[in-house]
Amino acid sequence: MLLTLTLDAFRSYASPTVLPLGPLTLLAGKNNVGKSSAIAALCALKQSVEQGSGGELLLRGAWTHLGRFDEVVNSGRPKDDFGFSLGLSWHCGPAAPTTGWQESDVEWGFRESKNRNTASLSAITVCADGATAEYRISADREGWLHCQEPPMLWPSTIPADLAEVRGRNLGDAPVAGSLLGPAARLRYLSAYRAPPSAFFNPRDSGLGPHLGRYGEHSAEYLYQERGHRTSLLPPGTKREETFLTQAVNLWNAYIFEATLRFSVSEVERIGFTLDIETDGADRLSLEMVGLGIAQALPILPLVLGSDPGDVIAIETPEAHLHPGAQHRLADLFVEAVRHGRQVLVETHSEHIVNAVRLALKHGRLEPEQVSTLFFEQDHGETVFTEVELDASGRAPVWPDGFFDQATNDLAALL
Repeated sequence: MLLTLTLDAFRSYASPTVLPLGPLTLLAGKNNVGKSSAIAALCALKQSVEQGSGGELLLRGAWTHLGRFDEVVNSGRPKDDFGFSLGLSWHCGPAAPTTGWQESDVEWGFRESKNRNTASLSAITVCADGATAEYRISADREGWLHCQEPPMLWPSTIPADLAEVRGRNLGDAPVAGSLLGPAARLRYLSAYRAPPSAFFNPRDSGLGPHLGRYGEHSAEYLYQERGHRTSLLPPGTKREETFLTQAVNLWNAYIFEATLRFSVSEVERIGFTLDIETDGADRLSLEMVGLGIAQALPILPLVLGSDPGDVIAIETPEAHLHPGAQHRLADLFVEAVRHGRQVLVETHSEHIVNAVRLALKHGRLEPEQVSTLFFEQDHGETVFTEVELDASGRAPVWPDGFFDQATNDLAALL
């Protein structure tokens, strides 16, 4: 499980900022204060590994578009130290089979490259089970061992110095991406959603999020993964597990309190159609039902198609949903955490936050499983407050601006 995400001089994170992550992390705050930037950092690391970028961090790719290098680095950074860094720490429980690590902390430093759409690796610090090695990249690549060709952002072998410090030869054990830890298993859905359609083109590349950044490949995913079995089922469901499409239908019925049965077909290998059956009509397309149903559709297979140990990041899951549906959708995230997934939710929904608070009160989650982060800006710099929730779902300290608009409005009305 990811424990922290560190950002330094990355967009509005002017100074080193360590975000504590839990099994369920809620990222809340006003618009444009840095919530999505935290998730974008994870996506940039993931897309760089996926596309084999070597010693470059890809700022534009199938997972995220961060802008040019000079647009990513915080404007307050001194020109003689113009760069940014990203860091991850995680806990693997038992030693991970590919690395032998139980707890790890990795930080990457980046400087401008010749290509303004990438950032070059300038330093890497690896701490595994308390042993630390730091390497700085120079023109002649001094400090790197086992790296032929340009230095790899994620080397195929761990530098020998670190192996010696730890007293064991890691040799060829780590595989590409192992330095990402659990983030190598990221599943992501953007705040934007693909518009409803009667026909879905197949994906032309294996790169990018499982359902596409905007959920545009949801129909294809449902078709290809129709044999996937999941135990993530709505509260009160008697069966222990079922197939993916059936689980999607069960959650649709639970969230929207109505019959919504999806079925997907492949059309002569040129694309896919998705039909919906309701209480009042058969074989409707997404264009013929409420927008909220179409916008929520990608969230369900994204979560239900996951496996224990996966990291799921979703932006604005509440888009176009009735407050009651938002509340019940939060139960999907709670069930995912209860079954071994890690979920990061960027949200403006008090209904989702309150549903999580009720899950704490009813004993479905423990306080240590929830990290609630409230983001603000102080003179253009992102800062955050960790809102601690107790076992009753209450917050001893409730920051101003943290989902208090409805309370303030009611007080004004009364």
